[in-house]
Amino acid sequence: MYSAVVFDLDGTLMDTAPGVLSAVKYTIATMGIRPLERQTILKFIGPPVKHSFIKYCGLTEKEAARATGIFRDRYSNVDLLGANVYDGVFAILNQFKSRNIKIGVATYKREDYAVRLLQQKGIAQYCQAMKGADDLGIKSKRDILLECLYCLEIEEPCRAVLVGDTQHDSEGAAQAQVNFIGVTYGYGFKGVKDVPQNSLTLGAAQCPADILKFL
Repeated sequence: MYSAVVFDLDGTLMDTAPGVLSAVKYTIATMGIRPLERQTILKFIGPPVKHSFIKYCGLTEKEAARATGIFRDRYSNVDLLGANVYDGVFAILNQFKSRNIKIGVATYKREDYAVRLLQQKGIAQYCQAMKGADDLGIKSKRDILLECLYCLEIEEPCRAVLVGDTQHDSEGAAQAQVNFIGVTYGYGFKGVKDVPQNSLTLGAAQCPADILKFL
């Protein structure tokens, strides 16, 4: 029924928390910002980082732009590869590959970072498309998802499924008219009840293997 499955990256394919937390803490210290609680810093994982600095640190647009530059420099050069692929991910990727289902990644992480990370961790070899955020963080999740589907040569959105762990993923899928599977082992949805229920939601996965139940 489905020709392609598209994954979010942070909190869906990989646990990227160690690297992101390290880079956020470094940025906060460098800028002399009041330290944040760990649970608040975890909210930086997924959305555009500039938006998070504004929302959680109370920075102005100009200050947040400077913070984003510091974060990106630190993350790219020091913390990017401090991520781990979730147990069971390679098993499901091999399943999709054996069934000739195309695999893509659509992430809010900056695209060059995402591609580098996916290559280093051995996931890129399974993917026919890897799309991420632009330098200015202007693209929405819908934009990134549709770019990914275009690269996968999927003309009918209903032939694809997005797998993700946050409300941003659910909303992006709905806006693109793509079916959605929410995962509860990442940073966003904490339980099955947190996954938005609508006509495009196929269900919730509590571990990577559960994703196969819907595809």
